Amino acid sequence: DGVMSAEGLLDNPALFAPAFKERRRLTKKLRQITALETKEAAALSEEESLKLASKAANEHVLARLPTTEVSSLPPTATEKQTQQQQKGTSATTTTTCGTESKDPKQFEEETAQILLALEYLDLALLHPPVKGIASVVFHTRRICRDALTSFQLMGDLIKCKDIKEARAIVVK
Repeated sequence: DGVMSAEGLLDNPALFAPAFKERRRLTKKLRQITALETKEAAALSEEESLKLASKAANEHVLARLPTTEVSSLPPTATEKQTQQQQKGTSATTTTTCGTESKDPKQFEEETAQILLALEYLDLALLHPPVKGIASVVFHTRRICRDALTSFQLMGDLIKCKDIKEARAIVVK
């Protein structure tokens, strides 16, 4: 339960916001410096000369900042589809009879998520959490979010009143 709670804290985007704010600030500064480099040295003011001299230090700091948004979660099914569409592929393929079937890799990932969720639910039955069904539903949703979304079972899981009911939904 503690691991899942810690993982949930990492989803807070404010945790990483200062680094991204600093990245934007340094990027702007470097754009200004690049514009100053095109000016003649004699035409630079003292302030502009100092900015130009700080270019290497700013580039060094910028290189150490995270380049992309950090998330403790793997991408959702929607995010995966968006990424694949940007690459020019689709998460589903059309079979010879015209029906859609899942990508084998996505199917394996969802199967692994479901098995992990079932193992978690079995342990929750043996050792009921102090916070009750709400905690179990939350963790189950996090474990097999992609599978629940693709099979449209997320709403059913959220409405569960006990662990056995949650397990029955995941088994579907």
